[in-house]
Amino acid sequence: MQKFTLFLLFTLACNGLFAQLSGKLTDIEGSPLPFASIYLKGSTNGTTSNVNGEYNLSLLPGTHDVIFQYIGYETKTIRVTMTREPQKLDVSLKEAAIELSEFVVRSNAEDPAYPIIRAAIKKREFYRDQVEEYRCDAYVKGNIAFDKTPKKIMGQEIGTMGGVLDSTGKGIIYLSESRSTLFFRQPDQYREEMIFSKVAGNDRGFGFNRAQDMDFSPYDPYSNLGRRIVSPIADNAFFYYKYKLIGTIRDDQGQVIYKIQVIPKRSEDPVYRGFIYIVDQDWAVQSVDFILLQSAIKQPGLDSLWIKQLFFPIPNTEDVWRTFSVNIRFKAGALGFKLVGNFTSILSNYNIKPALDKKFFGKDVFIVKEGANEKNQEFWDTLRPIPLTAEEARDYVKKDSLQTIWKSKPYKDSIDRKNNKFTVMKLLTGYNYNRSFYREYFSVGSPIGTIQYNTVQGYNAALKLGYTKDYDEYNMKWYRLNGELSYGFSEKKLRAWGSYVRQLEGLRSTQISLSGGRRVTQFNAGDPITPTVNSVYSLLARHNYMKLYDKVSARLGFGRELSNGIRMNTALEWANRNSLENTSDQSWYQREDPDRRAFTPNLPAAAPRSFDQSRALTFDLNFSFRPGQKYYVYPGRKYAAENKSPEFFLNYRLGAGDVNYQLLSVAIEEDELPLGAWGFSQLRVQAGTFLQRKELEFMDFKHFNGNQTILGDQDRYMSSFMLLPYYDYSTDRSFFQAHWQHHFEGAILDWIPLVKKLGWKLVLSGHLLTVEQKKNYLELAAGIENVGFGVFRLFRFDMAVSRQAGGKWNVGPVFGISL
Repeated sequence: MQKFTLFLLFTLACNGLFAQLSGKLTDIEGSPLPFASIYLKGSTNGTTSNVNGEYNLSLLPGTHDVIFQYIGYETKTIRVTMTREPQKLDVSLKEAAIELSEFVVRSNAEDPAYPIIRAAIKKREFYRDQVEEYRCDAYVKGNIAFDKTPKKIMGQEIGTMGGVLDSTGKGIIYLSESRSTLFFRQPDQYREEMIFSKVAGNDRGFGFNRAQDMDFSPYDPYSNLGRRIVSPIADNAFFYYKYKLIGTIRDDQGQVIYKIQVIPKRSEDPVYRGFIYIVDQDWAVQSVDFILLQSAIKQPGLDSLWIKQLFFPIPNTEDVWRTFSVNIRFKAGALGFKLVGNFTSILSNYNIKPALDKKFFGKDVFIVKEGANEKNQEFWDTLRPIPLTAEEARDYVKKDSLQTIWKSKPYKDSIDRKNNKFTVMKLLTGYNYNRSFYREYFSVGSPIGTIQYNTVQGYNAALKLGYTKDYDEYNMKWYRLNGELSYGFSEKKLRAWGSYVRQLEGLRSTQISLSGGRRVTQFNAGDPITPTVNSVYSLLARHNYMKLYDKVSARLGFGRELSNGIRMNTALEWANRNSLENTSDQSWYQREDPDRRAFTPNLPAAAPRSFDQSRALTFDLNFSFRPGQKYYVYPGRKYAAENKSPEFFLNYRLGAGDVNYQLLSVAIEEDELPLGAWGFSQLRVQAGTFLQRKELEFMDFKHFNGNQTILGDQDRYMSSFMLLPYYDYSTDRSFFQAHWQHHFEGAILDWIPLVKKLGWKLVLSGHLLTVEQKKNYLELAAGIENVGFGVFRLFRFDMAVSRQAGGKWNVGPVFGISL
């Protein structure tokens, strides 16, 4: 805190020394030049213009050479003499003269751009790796706005969204600025310290602006934008791009810069289109002006995305180039809503030899300083390098006023009164009653919506009740109460169950839980078949795949992150388990056929014996570990950042009472193994054994998530099988299972005419299971994912083949949905 206070005092003192040079950049016809670069010659201090071409640059008193630069336009250097008084300077730039006379393109000869691109490819790794480490100042501003909104959605009036929208249905929904210090060390270590943050309409919030996430450098072979986009100077770029030399540009220093158009060979490939500017002889990238269309990025709802990035040489170095500014704009839309977004970052005051300690880069890659969100508008007026537009200035004023209303009890009560009204539709969807000002939320599930069927209970329904209490606005401290009453109409039995979960703090996500009551439970606690799917198959096809037993239990749980990347979850449970029999034979399948298919007994056929009652005391101890896990750290809380390393799991279970066994398993899981533009793979491997198995019942066995229906849950494909019978491979001995998927992310299918227009993605998968008694079970599948329309691409279709050891191949379709 002392260092932060000193920094703040230093910043305020320096602001008093600087004077503001401001003005507007336009072309020769007077049209504004948005996101132009303005910086002090011989330094890395600079700014960019806003969407209206307006700029601010802080300068010390004295004479300075200021460089005005806009991609595709002539660079202009102007000498200014500053006093302590603000000074206004409007500048117009001409489009750069394109020189083509020295290039002669003969028939059938390659374009002159190709040797330039080859030279840039040879120097790509040099420029990517030339700076071992650096620190710099970072300013990021984000603006997301509604450009169009529907009057109604699903019959509900949109209104003004609490004052956000104007009469035309437009309005800014996110406006934020941040000031950070960014540190970097090769090959990919970042540390960013957010010192100041401002969010319109939320004086306790922090923007999600991160400068480290906005550097889509062409020197990296790929940029991750939801899909891995190939750089125009990647080693394999010629497979994806064509190039055309537009000409050469000479800046005011006489430096020759090549303007090269990058053209996709196939529009659906993960590639940019636009222009790249390369410095002659140095072969460094001076700037890029790219666009990504929806066909290339394949993100539902995203129409287009523009990236402008400018690099500049660091003074007093030998051709060291670093990013100066990045501007990202996008258009998106769904369900009648149209969004436009604009994020700009400025990196300035570089130190490329900061001599950082070896232990400086730790697990925390993004740190928000205490008090970063406490500065008022007057402070920001002296700090921001990019002037606010008139619309942004009005939005700050409006949101700051609305914030007082939004936080007030009368306003929250008025919103609750509207939302808490009971309607007939809520008989199906359930009813919620909120007291938002007190952060209290009640819910009543619809019994009608829970009606299911199984052969043990017959038709059954449940009444579900919930209560949530939040203690802070960041939802880091809370508790939740849930209760459930269920009744089986054929079984004629009422059951009750409840749970209490409390999160104590946000830095380690410490949680305690207590649950208990009476429920029907599947022998496989992983619930391999949902009640809804089982109901459909039982009523329409007379297949009662769900196998149940009665469980009266009390459970105490505790979970906490022990240290960065290591989490422990433990639980102690006492349970009285009782067998259940089928009580219903009802089905809609072949009603008039006397020889209709019989339901199978409720006890799985693979169970070695039947049971009546079993009491068990079980203790579970589970650890997860992700080496190198990184974090985003905020005051009082933190969140895991995306990580390339695999996650390891260690699970131990001890059973006592009427049972006596020990089960130990280990697993490794990798969410993303990239294969360039060919997509990415996922891998999960688990192995385990029963260290002791003197006595146990079938529900204590190790079960595997199988599927005997044509319906699948694609969110569970990395821990389940598509065609495996539910309990055939359940075991009380050693086991091994492996799951693999590769998502091609548009590769291959994008090369097929007509098919590529559908936006579908090819996915291949393989699953292997070995248990001590039955040896190998193998499953292979090929599928199409991202099936649907618009933003609703929820579906996946697979054709799977499976083979048990020594058996025949089985073939079946699986339709998956992801919600």
